Amino acid sequence: QVWVQQCSTGEEAYSVAISLIDAMGSSWREIPLRIYSTDSNEDALSQARVGRYTRGAVHNKLKRFFVPESHGFRVRPFIRNACRFALHDRSQRPPFSRLDLIVCREALSELTPHERQETFRSFHHALAPGGLLLERGGQIAEVPELFGAVGKAGRFFAARRLSPGVAAPLQNTNSRLHDGEERFRVLFSQAEEAILARDAETNRFLEANEAAQRLFGMSMRELRGMQ
Repeated sequence: QVWVQQCSTGEEAYSVAISLIDAMGSSWREIPLRIYSTDSNEDALSQARVGRYTRGAVHNKLKRFFVPESHGFRVRPFIRNACRFALHDRSQRPPFSRLDLIVCREALSELTPHERQETFRSFHHALAPGGLLLERGGQIAEVPELFGAVGKAGRFFAARRLSPGVAAPLQNTNSRLHDGEERFRVLFSQAEEAILARDAETNRFLEANEAAQRLFGMSMRELRGMQ
């Protein structure tokens, strides 16, 4: 699970999806990949959902991930289906939890030091244990207690395990989030009624509980992606 924050017109989100699928090789089909992409500009999101780019914007090595059109290229359906676009203001709480990677493409230098610290704290809350943050502005050096550099490039940072003094104010919030997710999972999986969750944009099924799988005589793997 990946969150691309302030995704603008979607190039960053699709680039992340392409990079991960390319790195996974043939095994990517067996790994549920979700790129959650948010922005505060609805017009930019509308453009991102289309996934259309000019010929000059697509490198030759990446053309296999695009479908040629009369005026350029459009991302292939399997790339598009891996990405979810939604409206979200960065001043709000993170809309996702237990993420494996957060991509922060925007410079945070325009924020006040307090606002930056709150932003990095929200990123830390949203990451799963061992999750990574890709941050390019360099401001993350202001919160060494939250993240530590990974690798030589100096752009990836791993969420640190917080000390008791730092973690105490956050434990109740994280515990409530975790309990809420667990209650939902139990109700969803054990319900006698057939329940299917679909993507509002594509109408494709994302999840189906056991009752739904029995009703249709199909596994979750078969149902996922169908309309």
